[in-house]
Amino acid sequence: MGIFFGWIILSFFVAILGSDRKIGYGGTLLVSLLLSPLIGAIFALASERKVNTREMYKCPYCAEYIKKEAMICKHCHSSLGNNEKLDIENFRR
Repeated sequence: MGIFFGWIILSFFVAILGSDRKIGYGGTLLVSLLLSPLIGAIFALASERKVNTREMYKCPYCAEYIKKEAMICKHCHSSLGNNEKLDIENFRR
């Protein structure tokens, strides 16, 4: 009985670990409960982090998220001059 409760408690801790990842809280919890908290932790750590849209905006050329301070888009390599940075405010979500 103790192993069962330990399994559930560890699964919830692993789900908290996965909440800021693309797999999310629910996905990590499901994997942890069904397979193992260790496998859930591996899935959570292997998943990419979510994009923080407050610190990033979409490139007007390729629509990928880039940092606010970027002068060149890392995805399409388009140059973002000072005049274009002012226009980018219109492209934010």
